This record gives sequence, structure tokens and C-alpha cells, in this order.
Amino acid sequence: MAIYQRGSREQITEQAEACRRCGCKDFRKLGPREFCRHCGKPRVHHVQAPPEPPKPDGVTYHILRCPHCGSDKTRITRTARPIRYHKCKTCDCNFKSVEE
Repeated sequence: MAIYQRGSREQITEQAEACRRCGCKDFRKLGPREFCRHCGKPRVHHVQAPPEPPKPDGVTYHILRCPHCGSDKTRITRTARPIRYHKCKTCDCNFKSVEE
């Protein structure tokens, strides 16, 4: 609902934030901008960016499947960065993966 001052077309908006110069909460809207009624300072709207998702505390570990039998029962036998060597516990197949 818009509230107008008597005898004018200025729209009064009630905002939670106060004016940075004089501290009042009485603003008038002229077109797309808002101005303080007491000191005339234009109101600044701050656009907040969405918060960033939290970063994991460690390294993300993905469970690898054996390329031969598809089993997820594998173990790392050796690491020579960025290459990891794995061995499947089901079919005893050796394979390697590369860290990203």
C-alpha cells in the first residue's frame, strides 16, 4: 500500500534502515530513488551477494570402482602425486587414477 503526502505525488516509504546522515527513518520516493525528508541525502541500497557454501575442511575422497569388474572394494597401494595406484580386492586387478 502506497502512502502519499497531502498535496503532492511523493510516495512515503517506511524503511527499517535509518538515514546515514541524520538517523531518521522518514524517506520520500521520487521516481526510482528515495531521499531523506530531513537532510535530502539519497538512500543507498546495498545488494548482498548470496553466501558462499562452506568449504570442506579436508580433501574430498571419491570411492573408485574397479574398471574391470565394477567392484567398489578397492584399496590404494601407492601414491606418487598426482597418480594413485589401486588394487581391486575382488578380482586382484591393478589400475591407477589421477588426482584433480
